[in-house]
Parts: sequence; structure tokens; C-alpha cells
Amino acid sequence: MLHKKMPQAITSYELEQKRIAARKKRNEQYYKRFIQNPKQRSIGIDEQALERQINEKKTAEMEAAEMEFNRTQQTEEILSVLETQKLEADAARAAENARYKALWDEQTNNKQFRREFDLNDKNALKKELPARVGDDDPRCGPASMQRFHGEDLNKNERVKQQKSQMRTWIQDATMKHDIDRKFAIEQDRAEAQYINAIEKLREENEMEKQALMRANTVATLRKNQELANFRDTMRMEEKAIEDQKGIEEVKLQSTSKFLNEDASQGVSSLDPRRYRVDHFKGMEMEKVQQIYGEVADQQKYRDDLRKKLKENDLQLARNTAEILDVLAMQNLKVKQDRQQMEYESATVLKRQIEEKAKRDLAEKNARRNLSIGTNSLLSGFGTSFR
Repeated sequence: MLHKKMPQAITSYELEQKRIAARKKRNEQYYKRFIQNPKQRSIGIDEQALERQINEKKTAEMEAAEMEFNRTQQTEEILSVLETQKLEADAARAAENARYKALWDEQTNNKQFRREFDLNDKNALKKELPARVGDDDPRCGPASMQRFHGEDLNKNERVKQQKSQMRTWIQDATMKHDIDRKFAIEQDRAEAQYINAIEKLREENEMEKQALMRANTVATLRKNQELANFRDTMRMEEKAIEDQKGIEEVKLQSTSKFLNEDASQGVSSLDPRRYRVDHFKGMEMEKVQQIYGEVADQQKYRDDLRKKLKENDLQLARNTAEILDVLAMQNLKVKQDRQQMEYESATVLKRQIEEKAKRDLAEKNARRNLSIGTNSLLSGFGTSFR
């Protein structure tokens, strides 16, 4: 009996080792790019790296799918070979049992095959051989006149053999039909079990995918809420500082004669008819227009700078959100050490945002102080255009 060569299946341990090696490689590349390189982390999204990660992820998914397909195909081949061997063994065993059963039935139903049949046979004398049993019977000599042309002495034996052969053929055909029917039933049952297993596996994969999507959505919402709260806190602090400075400036303008442009401050101490040129009062119109132009340029510069800082903050927030989304998708697939690494990275990123906000606030205060400082000739005139 020829059998198919059983294929070698990949064990679950080898498959898990391959997955662990690929995961370690991705973690090392990510650690070298984002954790050990602060410059690369602070400049924003590395599109090439993200594209490479996406391609690597697609390649890994295709390889995993191909491995799963190969493993399933190998499993099906193994099951097919085992099922074929089992059916062949069952068919051979059933044929052997049927043969022994037929022999036993024949011996049980036919009394002439029993060992004590000749002792109890009342027709023993009738069944004795005739004087001549064939043309070559040694008991008949040339002069016995016992040979006749066309005589059929083996008719009874031939009829018995024909009936026995017919019964054997019918039994073989019946047994073959039963075996084919059982084989068809087993094949249908195996196919139904295989389809049920595939449907169950597909449902489990779908449930796992939905759970992963829900977890990713919850993590993204939580991270966005934290960033929004942090942004609102920073805005409230900046607004409080601006309000305090505005109150101080209003107090200073309301109490300072110099900032209120008192006319008496511009009168010369030598001659009441003369005005000092370093005061707003008494200046030429060209000088006044020049001051107006400088003030307008300073205001435009401050507006442009504020707008640019706002755009930078918005872009930084978007980049930070995208990076956090990518990190959230990756952190769901790693263990506790990766979660700790994510926490440290988020802490460093938050501290950098706070430091940047402080630096921006310090630069803004420095520019404001520079614009109204005492070193400039026009710094102390305020904003009134009277």
C-alpha cells in the first residue's frame, strides 16, 4: 500500500520565536531613532521613517498571512493523509472481517461442512461416488463400456460453483457499496467540521480586530484630552499674565505725567515759549509721522510674530498628536517594558513643550520690554496719537 509523504509542519514555538525576533528588531530601530536622538524627535514627523515603518508593517502582515496560509495548507495535507490512511486501514479491516464472517456463515448454514456430518447423514450411501466419476477414472478399464461421448458428469459441481461465485460477487459488491457510502459520510462530516473551524477562527479574528480598534480609539481620545487640558492650562496662564501686565500698564499710564503727555513736561525751563524736542509735545509733523510709522511697524512685527508662534504651536500640536497616535498603535503590541518607555517618552515630550512655552513667553516679554524700554528715544511715549 502506497502512502503520501507527510509534510513537515512549523511548530508554534518556532513561529513565536520568529515573531519575537521581528518585534525586537522594530523596537531597536524605534529606540535608536526617537529615544536616543532628541533632535530627530523634536523636528517633527520623519515621513521617510513612517513610510518605511508602514512598508515593514505591510510586509510583516503579508509574511504572517503567508505563513498562516502555509501552515493551514500543511495542516490540511496532514489531515488528508491521515484520513486517507485511516480509511484504507478501516476498509482493509472491514474486508477481512467480512471474509471471516462469510466463511463462518457458510460453515454454520451448510451442515455438510461440519466435521460430524458424515456420522449423522442418512443419505451417506446415496452420496457415495458412482461407478464412474470421469473419463479418466482409474476404476474403469478399456472394456468397462463406461465412457460416452457428450456426457457431463460435473454438472452438479459446476452449478454449485456458479452459485457460490454469484454469492461471492454479490457480497463483494454490497461490501464495496457500504464502504463507499461510509467514506462519503465521513468525508462530508470532515468537510463540515473544517468549515465550522474556519468560521469560528474568522469570528475570533473579527472580534479581536474590533477590540483592538476600540482600544486604539480610547487611547487616542485620552491622549487628545490630556493635550487639550494642557493647552487650556497654558492659555489660561498666559491670559492671566497678560491681564496682569495690562493692569500694571494702565496704572502706570494713569499715574505718570510723562506717559500722559502733560503739556507742562514739554515746556523748556529756560524759556516758557520753547518746547523740548525729546518730548511728543512741540515736535515737527514729519517727526510725528515717522514715530507713527515706527509704532505701526512694531505693531505689525508683533502681530506677525504672534501669528507665526501660534502657527508653530498648532503645527507642533498636530505633529505631537500624530506621533502619539503612531506610538499608541505600536505600544498596544508590546509588553510592560515598552509601556514604561512610552511613559518616559511622553514625559520628555511634555517637558519640552513646557520649556518651549516658557521660552516663547520669555522671548515675548523680552520683546515687549525692549519695545517700551528706556534706552530708546521713542520708548516712553505710549500709544496715544493726540
